[in-house]
Parts: sequence; structure tokens; C-alpha cells
Amino acid sequence: MTGVLPARRGETDEMGERHRLSVLGGLAALSLDAMASVAYGPEAIVIVLAAGGGAALGYTVPVTLAIAALLGVLTLSYRQVIAAFPQGGGAYGVARTYLGPRASLVAAASLVVDYVLNVAVSIAAGVAALTSAMPGLLPYTVRLCLGALALITAYYVVQLATVVLLAPAANTSFGGMPVLTHLLARDNNLPHLFALRAERQVHRYGILFLTVTAALLIVGTGGAMNTLVPLFAIGVFVVNRLTQEAISAAMSLGDRVVAVRVVHPDEPEETTRFIGAWERWAPDAGLALVNDRHRRLVHPIVEYVRGVGEPHVFVLIPEVEPAHLWQRVLQNQRGAVLAHALRRDTDAVVCRLRFRLDDGSARLRGHNA
Repeated sequence: MTGVLPARRGETDEMGERHRLSVLGGLAALSLDAMASVAYGPEAIVIVLAAGGGAALGYTVPVTLAIAALLGVLTLSYRQVIAAFPQGGGAYGVARTYLGPRASLVAAASLVVDYVLNVAVSIAAGVAALTSAMPGLLPYTVRLCLGALALITAYYVVQLATVVLLAPAANTSFGGMPVLTHLLARDNNLPHLFALRAERQVHRYGILFLTVTAALLIVGTGGAMNTLVPLFAIGVFVVNRLTQEAISAAMSLGDRVVAVRVVHPDEPEETTRFIGAWERWAPDAGLALVNDRHRRLVHPIVEYVRGVGEPHVFVLIPEVEPAHLWQRVLQNQRGAVLAHALRRDTDAVVCRLRFRLDDGSARLRGHNA
């Protein structure tokens, strides 16, 4: 029988400090992606504009300025995400917390695409620079790309220091992708082997997956940088759109939480019974009772939300989700109707919060509306 002894506090702190990067070391390890983008980005801009003729080339400077402004927005977005989730996970973590599991999986898929493309594009850009200086190596583009990929992978799996890397910007993906796959495996969205670490605190299987996928992408495109670069737009815009929606949802949540219930004025006993049950269940949460003689649900709640007077209002609509699809035929759709009316008639952020019933037990699952 093998036992596992917990690490002592001093040992844990020592491991954390050993793997902590200084500001200078962090810039050296994580800023290479931006440096490589500056290297091949202008060429990609000119190639696209050249297809429109000489007149289109005049837009090179305006397009460059627009991209620089976009980078400024992305920087602010990343700062917000890092402050909220310093442990890593980025768009996946913030989307899972504030938008629910489905949105988080879309963000995770986009991040995986971006990480793989970053490796492929960075290596292809480095080899393109090499072959432009030495045209005789052009027929060996794919082999050179795969060789550079093998060098980077050896650096992370075996922890050997390599003196020259043809594409240093790929370091960003090899640092971020294993963390993402670890979080996905922890949340049961990937096989648990992706959560395993090697002896030197490296997520081996995430790195191997990234290596193999990037190699297939390089071989499939022949290592052509200009073929790979446009694919970046797919993941980048999806990730940042979800990130901003999640951050907006997080900013909308304040300290004031109020539950709203529509009651009938001719049923005081039922109202009193509900107030007593609520005070026993959540005595610290506010409760607003809205009277409606016509026994309507949507209109009274919409009017209440419109009269709240807060700059940001976040509405959670609880719903019961049956365990089986055939049971949903008998389920009413008042949650969907209420969400539609709130989105149409108010400025509130609406989220439908579903409770899935499984063998008599309720399991909470968030679903963004």
C-alpha cells in the first residue's frame, strides 16, 4: 500500500517561490508572443491590402493604428481577467464563473485553437525569416518547422535549456495551454490524465497534445505563415467577446441582492406562509413582494425591474430542468417568456439559472440566456 503524505507548509511555499517569475523573467518568457506578432504582423497587413491594388496600400497606416488601439483594449481586458483569476484559466475561468459551463466550453475551445495556431504561426514565421535570408532552404520549410517544434517541446518536457529557438513566441502557448487543459480536466471536460504533472511540475500530456496538433497543422499548411495567420481571427474574437460579456456580468453584480415574488392580494395566508419559509431559508437576503390582482407573472416583474433605479441590474431566473428530455414536454416556458420580456423592455442583464433534477437530487447548473 502506498501512502501520500501532505507537503509541509515550508515545502509548499518553497515550491511556489521556486516557480515564481520575476518581472524581468516574466517579460522574457511571456512577451515573446507580442514581439513575434510585431515581426510578422506588418507583412500580413501589406499582403492583404496588396490584393486590393496600389490604392489599398494607402490604408496601411490607418489599419496599423486601428490594430494598435485594439491591442490597447485587449490589454485592459487581460488586466481585468488576470486580476479576477490570477490562478490561470483566463477566458475559460471567467466565462465559467459568470456565464455558465456552455459559454466556458466555447471559450476553452477558442483558446485551444489560439494556442495551437500561436505555435504553428510563430514557428512558421521564424522559418519564413530564415528561408528569406537563405532561399536554398525553402524546399525544407516543413522539416525546419517540425525541427523547431521538436526543440521547443524538448525544452518543456525534459527541461533542457536551448540556446537558440527559431520561434520563441511559441513559449506563450506552451505555458498557457497546459494550464487550460489542467483546468478542463479538473472540471471533467477532458480526460483526467491532462491534470497529471511530471516530476518537474510540467503538465506533460497538455504539452504533448499541443505539440502533435501544431505539427499536424504545420504539415497540413506546408508551413505557410500567410495561410495560418488569418485563422487567428476565429479564436481571438470569440475569446474576447465572451471575456467582455463575463466581465460585464461580474461588474453588474453588486452587494444588494433582492428576491422578487408575485403575490395575489386576496391570498394573505399564502403570502404569510411564504414569508416565514423565506426567513427560515435566507434571513439575510432581501425579499420584495409584488401584488398583482390578475395573477400575471411577466408584467409585474418587468415593471419592478424597470423601477429599481440602479445603474446595473442583473436578473437571475431560477428554473427546474427535468432529468429526461420527454419530461420537458409538460414543462411550462415562463422562464423563457420572462427572459425575453426583460431583455426587450429593460436594460437588465438576464441569466436563466437551471436546477437539473437527477434521481431526487438537485444539481445546480448555470445557463446563460
